[in-house]
Amino acid sequence: MKPRFPYVAAAAAALVLGGCGQVGMEVTPYGNPNRVVTGTVELPAATAFAPDTVVVVRVLGVLPANPQAVNGLLGQPPAPGAQAEQPPQVLGEQTISNPGPPPVPFRIEYSATDDQLRAGLKLEARVSVGGKVRWFNVNSYSINLDNVGEARSVSVDPAER
Repeated sequence: MKPRFPYVAAAAAALVLGGCGQVGMEVTPYGNPNRVVTGTVELPAATAFAPDTVVVVRVLGVLPANPQAVNGLLGQPPAPGAQAEQPPQVLGEQTISNPGPPPVPFRIEYSATDDQLRAGLKLEARVSVGGKVRWFNVNSYSINLDNVGEARSVSVDPAER
């Protein structure tokens, strides 16, 4: 009987080396940075808006933490007056005055690179009446390369008074 080891070794090597191609390794090409997000702002219960209601929906880019604050996390105290984070970068915004009954549709044009989308963007909605925020989104709504073209339904919850 002939030894089977060389054949088994050759078959195993073929399987291992055959998987070294670019199977499932698609690289997303860089796209046009001019983007659009659409959707609706939803309220938990039927609500009639007052005439001075304003709905603001924004696309926010997340900026890295302040390096001084990161030093504080690593055991070094931050410099006096250093902020923990920079405010988010507003990439696009729509303000809707006297929006009519909910759900409130929105369409925001914004500019974001693929790198920004890989890091993730946030979608924020606020509903103000008489200049005071009455509803806002508590849940986080993310925009990334996997869902950049999808319509959104953003739920807002009552603000505490």
